[in-house]
Amino acid sequence: MRYEPEHKTRTRERIIRNAARKLRAEGLSGPGVESVMKASGLTVGGFYKHFRS
Repeated sequence: MRYEPEHKTRTRERIIRNAARKLRAEGLSGPGVESVMKASGLTVGGFYKHFRS
């Protein structure tokens, strides 16, 4: 199933917002990919779909 570019952009922005929220709450050593993606309602594998590294 293909998603429209706007959907991908909104999803990426949601991941970034959740990462920022967790960083503010937990500090640099707190959140990892798994917790950010869980907060975003996505799988860990989905992270690599939106971010290359």
